[in-house]
Amino acid sequence: MVMRILSDTTADARERLLEHWRHATPEERLQEMERLNRMVRELAQAGQDLRHPNATPEERRLRLASLWLPRDAMIRHWNWDPEVHGR
Repeated sequence: MVMRILSDTTADARERLLEHWRHATPEERLQEMERLNRMVRELAQAGQDLRHPNATPEERRLRLASLWLPRDAMIRHWNWDPEVHGR
């Protein structure tokens, strides 16, 4: 299998990283996935805060949720239309 990931990484560094994940426990892999997901949410929230500095806590929550949830779900469950109120 040809590895197309990490194309900006040296072969040695890539191999060390892959070796690390080969030996990681399922718990370690899950912890890393949770850490990365939390980082993505924090970065998305930071972007939202820059675009909407006066948003209420509820607006912050809805705008962030609208980045991942379908428009119809946002409207149905929270009466928030991202196309009207923004993301």
